[in-house]
Amino acid sequence: MQFSFLNQSKAIHTDLKQAWLNIKNNEISVLDVAASVCSVALAIFIAHQLHFEYSMWAAFSAYVVMRPFFNQTLTRGVLRIVGTLLGGAAGVALALFFPRELNLFSVCAIFFIVSSVTAYYANVVSDQYNYAVLFFGLTFSLIVGYAFAYPQQDIVHIGWMRAADVMVGSLSTIFVSAVLQLIVKKPATSPPAKARTSPPAQQDQQYLPFALLAGLSTGLTPLLVIWGGQMIFIQATVTILAVSNQPRVASINLPAASMKKLMYRAIGCFSGALLGMAFNFICVFFSSYALLMLLTLLGTAVGKILQDSNAESSYMGAQFAVGLLMVSVHDSVALLNDRFGVHRFLGVMVGLALLAGMLALFAPRQKPN
Repeated sequence: MQFSFLNQSKAIHTDLKQAWLNIKNNEISVLDVAASVCSVALAIFIAHQLHFEYSMWAAFSAYVVMRPFFNQTLTRGVLRIVGTLLGGAAGVALALFFPRELNLFSVCAIFFIVSSVTAYYANVVSDQYNYAVLFFGLTFSLIVGYAFAYPQQDIVHIGWMRAADVMVGSLSTIFVSAVLQLIVKKPATSPPAKARTSPPAQQDQQYLPFALLAGLSTGLTPLLVIWGGQMIFIQATVTILAVSNQPRVASINLPAASMKKLMYRAIGCFSGALLGMAFNFICVFFSSYALLMLLTLLGTAVGKILQDSNAESSYMGAQFAVGLLMVSVHDSVALLNDRFGVHRFLGVMVGLALLAGMLALFAPRQKPN
């Protein structure tokens, strides 16, 4: 099987060996690492000052938006905000106007349709817009998932918190990147690169089978609510959509690339969450929230170093940092809270199993040369 665990495990091992060599050879930009840490710290500070809930959303939004050049950071931040606002508004509207229709069958159908469309268009539109398409689908699914799994909660409030946290995190990173641009006089724009435009219509159609498989996998996640897996199903949905976004990968290679990305997500978020839980226990022992924040920012730096050490394994480093932030960033000084990290990891595992199963059963195989 072209996307077997064995093949991808070998590739991951090779990637990590190269990453370690790059770290040993000091091929990491200390400035980029410091900028990411400052962005996360600023986002956490602002979210706490404004008494926002789900402040870990602000923290990891700040982390993932940062890019080496200001124009890249600005574009990514704006697209993340726009996609989140539109997806959140659509999700809240659906939950408010059709609350009785959000039963198990309808949510499965909605997730299938929206996820299929998201997975398709996120892979065929130009680089200028695909990140916004992804976050429209992610945020819509997250809001509808919350409305279905937790009908007693105020879904408007959750939607507002999601939008506010993402804006705080994204704008914090844009601000830090702008300051860095002024102080260091880095080039504002990245070196010229071959732009990726939307493929011709006949090539677009080749992405449709993969998008439908991703949508079908996502459409099965609401069934977890039957067994009490409310948070797990939401994280599984997010996982499947996130790894399905690979616009620079040829359609025939999407199954293998998605399997590899899933494995990186699992390894990264598990190790990051595990470290975050250790930080929580240490800081409970010393009764110090300040120590928790210091350790969290140090862990964020480690994640950024891993991310920048090798392009092939960068996703693992990003997920390491995100897993850590979900466990270690709290809305108050109440310290021990590993629930989000545990649910995130379990959701990743479920998403991996669902999408891997669909790809193994139904994905088209490459023809031998």
